[in-house]
Amino acid sequence: QGPRGPPTALGSAEAPPPGCSPDAFKLMLTNLPGSYTHTDVVSLLQPYGTVVSLTVLPAGGMGRDSTAGVWYASAAQAEAALAALSN
Repeated sequence: QGPRGPPTALGSAEAPPPGCSPDAFKLMLTNLPGSYTHTDVVSLLQPYGTVVSLTVLPAGGMGRDSTAGVWYASAAQAEAALAALSN
């Protein structure tokens, strides 16, 4: 089971972390099942590229969704994940 809604890309003033190309941006995934662990989210994202950094914000309570912020190695990888997971 993947995200329950389309992930969204969030541009931020943050500089990409080491290991990312200069054009990389943080991809925010919303509507993840609240039961998802860090490992579950990594498994969901790895098919689309190299995950350089991942933060999973747990659900705020029972029945709530989780959110994750991910940096891929390049913008192209983030865009590929966004396209695939938005369907």
